[in-house]
Amino acid sequence: MTPSTLTRERLSGLQEAASRELAELRDRRPGMALEALQGSEAARRELAEISERMAALEAELDAAMLAESEVERLARDAAEAATVAAREQQEAESVRLDELRHAQLANLQRSATKLGQEAAEVLATDAAFGDLSRALGRPTRAWGELVADLVAVRVRDQVPGIGQMGPVFAFRRNQLLEEFALDDEPADDPLAAVAKGRCSVCDHAEADAIQQALVAGESLRTLEERFGVSRSALSRHRQHAALQVSQQPEAD
Repeated sequence: MTPSTLTRERLSGLQEAASRELAELRDRRPGMALEALQGSEAARRELAEISERMAALEAELDAAMLAESEVERLARDAAEAATVAAREQQEAESVRLDELRHAQLANLQRSATKLGQEAAEVLATDAAFGDLSRALGRPTRAWGELVADLVAVRVRDQVPGIGQMGPVFAFRRNQLLEEFALDDEPADDPLAAVAKGRCSVCDHAEADAIQQALVAGESLRTLEERFGVSRSALSRHRQHAALQVSQQPEAD
């Protein structure tokens, strides 16, 4: 119950009480007036008291009505102020969300531009890598198609039901997840690992056993459980080790 409601109830109670008393006095006044005309001094005094009391009650009723009108006006003003405040808050929230949307759109545009540039770099690098591999007589897979599948897997995992992207079959998806360990760990640059000659798996206490298991074709999941090394690290080491081998000079 609000303060204005309590105030209105109190005013209503005061008005009812004053009205009842005023009605009683009006009923008594004719009799007192008659007795006063007949010469009763007591009746004249009581009649004067009744008239005085009735005037006071009527003034109280007028004041109560004015107070009730003021309470109602204040309640309306408070309701209007609350409505205005709610509308302003809604408008401010709408502005905030619109600014957030514009910021996200700008980030999306930058990300899309960067993705397009990186895709072009991947395709160019894939073409150069393929030319170099063929020149050396070392067959290699097409990385452009593989990267497209990797992107499709990641996008479909993050946004199920996205349209227009080609399907990646379950066995292919599992193969990609196993080989490249698509998780949220920060990936080291394999080329940088080659440049410094080491990676985290290279420094592992059981690096030789891990390398032998990788060469034997054991799954990354199995090695992760056996040696306590993440699949991401194992995948990066496998690529790192392969790059090291490819950069070794061939024997005459």
